Amino acid sequence: MVSLKIGLAAMALLSASARAQEPPDLSKDPRLQVRVDVHVKRILLPALITALHNQVHQRFLMSADLDERMVCVFADQQPLWLVMQGVAQVVFGEWEDVGTGWRLNLPRKVQTALVAYAADEAAVLRQEVGERANALARIASTQKWSGLNPDAPVKIEEPDLRETPDQWAKRMVRDPAYYIAG
Repeated sequence: MVSLKIGLAAMALLSASARAQEPPDLSKDPRLQVRVDVHVKRILLPALITALHNQVHQRFLMSADLDERMVCVFADQQPLWLVMQGVAQVVFGEWEDVGTGWRLNLPRKVQTALVAYAADEAAVLRQEVGERANALARIASTQKWSGLNPDAPVKIEEPDLRETPDQWAKRMVRDPAYYIAG
C-alpha cells in the first residue's frame, strides 16, 4: 500500500513538472507598457533584440536556436508588450520573465516539431531526387544523344513541380546541358 502511494505521488509530481507552464501575460507587466517605434524589414532576431534594448533600456535575451530567424516589424507608438507578443507568435516562441529582463525561448514541443518537419522534408526531397535520377537513367539508357552542339550556350531549367519525373527526364535528355554536365 505504501509503495502504491509513493508511486502515485511520483506520477503526480512528474505529470505536474511535465505540464507546460503558461507563458506570462505580457500586457499585465508595467515594465512593458512603454511605447516603441520599430521599423525593420528582414532583420535577424538578435538585431531586433538589440534594437529593442537600445530603445527601452531593458534586458532582452533569446535562446541560441532562434539566432538565424528573420523578422519584419513595423510598429508606430505600440506598447512594447504587443511588439514582443507579435514577435513570439511569428517565431513560435514564448517570452519568459527572468527577473532582470525577458528571454525569448523556443518551447521544446516546437523544437521537436521543427526537427520532425525538417526530417520529413529531407525524406521527401531524397525520394524526389531519387525518382528523377531513376527517370533520367531510364531515358539515358534507351535514347542516344541527338547530336546537338554541346558547346552552344544552354539554359538548364529546374524541374517543373507539375511534371512527373519521367516527363522531366525526357525534357532533360533533350537538353544538351545534361550531356555537358554528364
